[in-house]
Amino acid sequence: MKLRQTQRHTRQLQAVWEAVAEGAGHPTAEEVFHRARQRMRTISRGTVYRNLQKLVQQGRVFVIRAPDGVQHFDASVEPHDHFACCTCGCLVDVPLARELDTSTLESWGYSVVGRQLTWIGICADCRAGDRRAAS
Repeated sequence: MKLRQTQRHTRQLQAVWEAVAEGAGHPTAEEVFHRARQRMRTISRGTVYRNLQKLVQQGRVFVIRAPDGVQHFDASVEPHDHFACCTCGCLVDVPLARELDTSTLESWGYSVVGRQLTWIGICADCRAGDRRAAS
């Protein structure tokens, strides 16, 4: 996916965008840096961090804070929630939970501009490992 041409576009910004968007997962800033270096050997850590912030400000990338406090980046900007495993640290997309909708919050006087929800627990793989260890 290319960035819209109406935004100021640099090769560095494109390399950072591609590093976030490639493959599955929600990379950390450091992982984005290493991926971007594979595309552009001369890109600096500071340039990657600045361009990550630009992408966030442009609404092209979301920031997700994992339970351990580490920021992860998500190139999927369609509405969805996340699940974070306390055991292995995996962070995965899950369908949007709809128990509380925008109209409810607006009736309470809030103006909603976005949403982030991260479910926290133990993933199926880690649970299966616990069951095997207990056997």
